[in-house]
Amino acid sequence: MQDDAGSGFDAGAGRSDAVHVNDHNNVTANNTLEFTGWNHGSIDTTDRYTFDVPANYGYEVCVEHDEVQYYNSGYTVWMLLDLYGSDSNPLPLNTIATPYYGNQVTCYDISVQNGYYGGDINMIGVRNWGGAFTPNAGTDYNVTIEFYSLDTDGDGWYDSMEDLCGTDPNDSMSVPQDTDADGICDALDMDTDGDGVIDSEDAFTEDANESSDGEGDGIGDNADEDLDNDGWSNVDEELCTTNPLDATDFPSDFDNDTVCDYLDSDDDNDGIPDDDDRFPLNASEWADHDMDGIGDNADLDEDNDMYDDLLEIDCLSNPFDVTSIPTDLDLDGICDPMDADVDGDGYDDVDDAFPVDPNEWSDFDGDGIGDNADDDDDNDNVTDDNDDFPNDPSASTDTDGDGMPDTLVANVSTTLTEDLDDDGDGVIDDYDDCQFGDTGWTSDVDTDHDGDGCRDAN
Repeated sequence: MQDDAGSGFDAGAGRSDAVHVNDHNNVTANNTLEFTGWNHGSIDTTDRYTFDVPANYGYEVCVEHDEVQYYNSGYTVWMLLDLYGSDSNPLPLNTIATPYYGNQVTCYDISVQNGYYGGDINMIGVRNWGGAFTPNAGTDYNVTIEFYSLDTDGDGWYDSMEDLCGTDPNDSMSVPQDTDADGICDALDMDTDGDGVIDSEDAFTEDANESSDGEGDGIGDNADEDLDNDGWSNVDEELCTTNPLDATDFPSDFDNDTVCDYLDSDDDNDGIPDDDDRFPLNASEWADHDMDGIGDNADLDEDNDMYDDLLEIDCLSNPFDVTSIPTDLDLDGICDPMDADVDGDGYDDVDDAFPVDPNEWSDFDGDGIGDNADDDDDNDNVTDDNDDFPNDPSASTDTDGDGMPDTLVANVSTTLTEDLDDDGDGVIDDYDDCQFGDTGWTSDVDTDHDGDGCRDAN
């Protein structure tokens, strides 16, 4: 009776009737399974065995026999070792350990597959394959399965990976860098940060949140608030209807208040909303009273009446009313409120009884009629033409023309002195019988023999 792997049975040729070694053998202290079996070149060619591989472990399996392996002189057997991998990670069909010519011991290390077979049931086959051309009458063989840790230093990285990543598999302090924690060290990882963009096309190979930098400012596009580096944030550019990806397309901001003109209610920052500002892009102007295109602040004539505003203010006219202009009675170019002689008659207004009448400047008798128009300036009821003293109401006649009035009106103030010899003939009026006689002569014995003041007849 056969006793393959101590099972008391013949190991079958398939998965279903393979002997599960762990059911009949214990793993030794040095992590090894050892068992024996028997097969035959014609009647029992194939024995299959399954066994448990601990998690995070690999293994090397060896088959050894005492006969002469095929291809050696006087060979008696051709023993092959078939590998099938694990249930979850099967190996390709016809995976056979090499060399299989001329050797009595055949070994296979599962690590050559660069796969993971731990934490699962694996299967091998021991095949006596030379029955047709060997004298084999049955062969005893010995199988050794040596398990080894895939992570010798226990740092969480398999030794094979540490070798590839350039760290020491025997030093737990020497571990590969794995930025994206995907189990592939950065040295081997084509996408170091695991953001789905391979490193050769990733501007930020160790930042999973960034992969591009459109304007090359060192800030990833995802975090970059100003993708085109034009000084305006992406959000502001979208609100201002410019392209946040085009550095040549940026918002206009006339007053440099960081609010684009598109959104700014006061583009020139003059305190007047654009809707009420006649000059929304001129901080010095906002109104244009006369609508002449010149702002009121710069416009020297805001009502466009041809008079400067300052002049109108001085001249007491309204600088905002085109119908209100300075008055200039004498047309001398000096407005009346500033003109010392409004009527231009040569007499300053302070001395002019008629400051707005160029034909009058005095009113001697105060009767409201200018002296030039008044035919009785002193209002003594004697017209000026007949009044020897037209500006003195106390007198009107000077018969002899000596500057002294013939008579003075009583109770009228005057500087004149009454003439005691009205006809100037040398005879005082009280003794002159011809008080208003001929003038231009002097009474004497030749002309007035009797001295009565009357000129003698020839």
